[in-house]
Amino acid sequence: MDFTKIIAEIFGTTTPALRGNIGSFGEIIFEVYFSGRGDIRLDVLKHIVAEKDNSPDKRVFTFKDFSRKTKARYAKHDLINRQSALEKIGDDIEKITLGIKLVRDLGVEPEIEAEKLRQYCREGRAEFLILGDEVIGGCKFVIVEVDERAQMFDGTGKILVSELSVDFESYEDDENDLQRDAQPD
Repeated sequence: MDFTKIIAEIFGTTTPALRGNIGSFGEIIFEVYFSGRGDIRLDVLKHIVAEKDNSPDKRVFTFKDFSRKTKARYAKHDLINRQSALEKIGDDIEKITLGIKLVRDLGVEPEIEAEKLRQYCREGRAEFLILGDEVIGGCKFVIVEVDERAQMFDGTGKILVSELSVDFESYEDDENDLQRDAQPD
């Protein structure tokens, strides 16, 4: 499959606007850059613990959809002969979903990369989710669900193209609050 066509399908254009480091989740790095030959080269969600210097010419492991749900929790108080009153009791869990397309022809092994994400989910690893220079939600997140849909297979049954939906939820603990950590003792 032609690299330019794949990029056009993923981003809706052959020239995505993202450039440079765009974020991370734990040891997983989100970065986008252009190669010196003029080709678009994207390395997104790439482990810092990288393979030796034998990386493929093209590697795309990117999210194409990002959705974020922020919600507050309220208690409803019924009042006699008056309208009910709402009282905010706190913030609810923040939820983020990333849609990820893995294509073997673009330097990733869909089965291996999907398994890495499932492993994060099974381990319950709490990590900061960073986009740009912003720590999303000011707290750590965990992966609560990885949904994989294999779309194409080769003649030996290996996955060629796979789409993932990865759901993150905010995770609070005593050591997690950035505002408390940032205050001097």
